[in-house]
Amino acid sequence: MKNMIKKLNKISEEKIITVIFLFIIFSMLIVTLIKNYDEIHKQISDILQNSEKTKYEKILELTKTSDNIINDNIILKSQYIDIYGLIQKTIQKNYIQDSNDRTRDVIKTNENMLTFIQKKEDMITRAKKITNLNRILEEYNIPLMYVQAPYKVRKSEDLPIGIIDYANENADILLEELEKQGVNNIDLREKFKNKDIREEYFITDHHWKIRTAFEASNYITYILNQKYEFNIDEFYTNIDNYNCIKKENSFLGSIGKRVGKYYDGVDDFEYILPNFATNMKITKGDIEAQGTFEDTIIVKDLLENEDIQTNKYACYFGGDYPEIKIENTNILSDKKILVIQDSYGLAFSSMMTLRVKELRTLDLRHFEGKEIDYIREYNPDIVLIMYNPSAFYIEKIFDFE
Repeated sequence: MKNMIKKLNKISEEKIITVIFLFIIFSMLIVTLIKNYDEIHKQISDILQNSEKTKYEKILELTKTSDNIINDNIILKSQYIDIYGLIQKTIQKNYIQDSNDRTRDVIKTNENMLTFIQKKEDMITRAKKITNLNRILEEYNIPLMYVQAPYKVRKSEDLPIGIIDYANENADILLEELEKQGVNNIDLREKFKNKDIREEYFITDHHWKIRTAFEASNYITYILNQKYEFNIDEFYTNIDNYNCIKKENSFLGSIGKRVGKYYDGVDDFEYILPNFATNMKITKGDIEAQGTFEDTIIVKDLLENEDIQTNKYACYFGGDYPEIKIENTNILSDKKILVIQDSYGLAFSSMMTLRVKELRTLDLRHFEGKEIDYIREYNPDIVLIMYNPSAFYIEKIFDFE
C-alpha cells in the first residue's frame, strides 16, 4: 500500500510539473505572437492576397511562415533548453529521447554523467580494414599501432536499468580480431579502469578531459620508447613541467547542450600548457603559423569566450581538420608520427607534438585524399590509429585507400 501511495504521489507530481512546463511554453508562445503581431499580420495578408497561388499552396506557406516567425522570435529561446532540462531533472528522468536522432538520446549514468548510447556495429569488417592497412604498411617497413581510446561507460551496471550500450563490446571485438591478426594494439580502457570516471571525463561532454589525454600521451610515449626506440626524454612526460590552468564552471559540453545547464550542472575546464621554451610550425587548412606552443596550437578565442556553450575542448588545434602538420624546431629528435584520429586526438596529438620532430594528423571524417599514398609519401616512423568507441558507427574512418 505504501509503495502504491508513493507511485501515485510521484505520478501526481510529474503531472503537476508537466502542466507547469506546458503553461510556461504556452505563455512564451502567446507573448511572442503579441510582440510580433504586426509582422505576422503583414505576412499572412500578403500570402492570402496572392491570387497566383492555390488554397493548398497558401496553407503550406502560412504554416511555414508562422513556424519561421515563432522559431526566430520566440522569447527566452536560449533559456528554453535550460527550462526543459530543469523539468527533466525535477521529475528525476535519466533518459531523454531525441525524436529526430535516436543516436543522440541523452542518458544520465548512475555516476551522474551524461552520455550517448552506442549501437552494435560490424567490428569484424572494421578490423579487417585495419589489418589490411597494416599488411600494406609492412611492405614499406612502417609500423602501425591501433590505440583504443577509453569510453565514458565502463560496465553495464553504470547505466539505468533497461539501457543497453554496445560501445565496449564493439571495442572488445575489434581488439580481439586485431590481436588474432597480429596488429599491434593498446587498450587505454585498461590503463584508466581504476581512475575515477569523473576525473577522467567531463560530466556534460563525450570527450575525455585534457589531463586524461595528457596521461594517455605519456603512456603511448612509454610504449614508443620501449618498443620502437623513440628515446623521448622523460622531461616531456612530467606534469611539473607544464602549467595546468582551470576555469571553473565554464564549459557545457556537447551532451549538456541538449538538456541545458540545470539538468546535470556545468563542467570546470582545465587546459595544459608547457612552461618550457617551444617553437612550432603548423599548417592546418589555409592557416600557417610559427611560434610558441600556446601561439600556434592553442586557439585562445575559445578559452577567452565566457559563453559556457563555447566548445573549449576544441582549444587544441581549434577543432577537427582533415590534415594538420606540426614541426617542432626546438627538439633534437628526428622522429615523425602520423596520427589517424577522431576528436579525441586533439589534445592527445597536441601533447605528442612536444616530443618528436614532426607530427601529422589525419581525420578521415573529412580527409578526401588517398591515405595509403599519403602515408607512403610522408614515411613516418610509426602510424597511430586512435579512435574512441562512440566513433565506430562512422564507416568512413575505417576506409583506407
